[in-house]
Amino acid sequence: MPRYPIDLDHNFILTRSDNLPRKQKALAAILETQKTGLKMLIHTTKPGLQVYDGHQLNVPIVGLNGQKYGPRSGICLEPQFFPDSPNQPAFPSAQLAAGEIYAHSIEYRFSCI
Repeated sequence: MPRYPIDLDHNFILTRSDNLPRKQKALAAILETQKTGLKMLIHTTKPGLQVYDGHQLNVPIVGLNGQKYGPRSGICLEPQFFPDSPNQPAFPSAQLAAGEIYAHSIEYRFSCI
């Protein structure tokens, strides 16, 4: 039986080490590679970050130079509220009442290192 790394489909709680107000974006994640020099920073006002490695994708996609992409060919970093937050009173609320304005933001910053 082949061995695979642990599947990733987890929500991580973002702790804010600073004293930023909740409506101000904080750093959630950094991805970088020395191979290409690309770097991505994610800033958000959301309380959680869902990390998914695509391990359940079974639709092969043909990419650059005919390269086939399948399970674990990439990673998703999705700032969001915690799963099941509507049913967990201790979690930050994802509820938007009538008349309220949705006021969250996510910012993806790309650069070369």
